[in-house]
Amino acid sequence: EVEDAPVEATTGGEGEEEMPIVVEEEDEEDVKDLTDWIEDAESKQGNAAIPVFHEVIGSEKDGAKALQIKEKAVYGLVRAFCATDQHTQIVTFLETSPFFKAVTKAKCAKIVRQMLDIVSSLAPKQF
Repeated sequence: EVEDAPVEATTGGEGEEEMPIVVEEEDEEDVKDLTDWIEDAESKQGNAAIPVFHEVIGSEKDGAKALQIKEKAVYGLVRAFCATDQHTQIVTFLETSPFFKAVTKAKCAKIVRQMLDIVSSLAPKQF
């Protein structure tokens, strides 16, 4: 069994002093609060879930797991906006959320496509 130990690499080219770089694995505890918030938001109905999803998406936590949780929160937010007939808020969210600037273009495109799929399935007559 392999332990989750930090990965070490070195810097420095030929003739330069090598300095270790430690890349720590993302800890489950680091994103536990985000996971709890998502579960809380998913248990709420309509408008009550929206601020919780915004809180998760706006969290300063980063890393692969945090990004997955934030992505899930984006989809939950879109569903909550559709459930409460706040469709224009989806457009506002897309235009103003700093989340989309923090992800790669490919990831952003994937998320936006999924958002469009959610809107078209939950509110097909709105647009």
